[in-house]
Amino acid sequence: YLKDYRKVIEKLTKARSEIAGKDEQAEADYLIGESYYNLEDYPNALRQYELFLKNHEGHRLERDVKYSLAWTYLNETNYTKAAKMFGDLGEDNDDIEQASLFRKGIALKLAGQRKESDGVFSSVAVRWPGGSYTDNAIYELGLLQFDDRQYKKAQASFAKVVRGFPQSDVLAAAYRMLGETHLAQDDYESAHKAFASAANMEDAPENVLADAIYQDGWSLFKLKQHKEASARFVHFIKSYPKNARIAEAHFWLGESQFETGDYKNARANYAKVVSMYAKSSKYVDALYGSGWSSYKLNDFAEAARTFEQITLKHSKSKYSFDAHLRLGDAYYSMKDYKNAAGVYR
Repeated sequence: YLKDYRKVIEKLTKARSEIAGKDEQAEADYLIGESYYNLEDYPNALRQYELFLKNHEGHRLERDVKYSLAWTYLNETNYTKAAKMFGDLGEDNDDIEQASLFRKGIALKLAGQRKESDGVFSSVAVRWPGGSYTDNAIYELGLLQFDDRQYKKAQASFAKVVRGFPQSDVLAAAYRMLGETHLAQDDYESAHKAFASAANMEDAPENVLADAIYQDGWSLFKLKQHKEASARFVHFIKSYPKNARIAEAHFWLGESQFETGDYKNARANYAKVVSMYAKSSKYVDALYGSGWSSYKLNDFAEAARTFEQITLKHSKSKYSFDAHLRLGDAYYSMKDYKNAAGVYR
């Protein structure tokens, strides 16, 4: 219980021959296996569980060991064996049955057997309407439906979790995915509400919170609530500076600031993308935004340099034509009519 698993293995292994009672011997073997499992030493856990089943057939801990063994197969990415063992455990009416059937669905999903996993998750939801794993099963159903672009069905599944299971361990994730279903259907107002609900759950997993805050910012941007979107992206950048979406967050923060006329800060955020994230998919977009920000700030020389970069280095981008035009405008604004005429021509 102190989670000092190495000492458990050491002490029980040494004392194993001195333990007289068969029940206690089985308990010791079980605890050694569980300790290996908790140390993520799955090969030794696997060996220990298999020895238990060989030496202690019919013991009261047999189903617990089989459940742990199935989990070990799952962690070892042996999904076929995991699914079979979880399935076998789902045939008795005890506390392990529901958990095992749900985990069978997970194993089948990881094995790529999506149709079969869908059937298992549906069975869990139908057999135990208020069970310990029903919310998780419905959530997993929603994920499968979302991946299959059945957005209405997925929306209904995630909505069922958030309305029917207020204490669920996947509540924040369900709100987040509910937001994704609304985004997929261009319902930005409903998406904003769902993402905001997920973002307000401080005890949610970090990845769920990060995605919810980012997507809330994006939803607000699409709703043209640019000040609110800016605040969301600022929050995201401060909270998750190493997130994979950090470059995009700086870009959309720049876009939000540009829309409110805050061209100075917009240019600074575009510049961060250009200077720090050269491989970002938003690199050229940020370069173009930076040029426009400089133009709006009457910094025509900088605008000309930026637009020229696009015309020379990114001539096949969607901004090429407009960058030529704005380069001409920048020259014209500097009264460099010769170069302006050449670019316009």
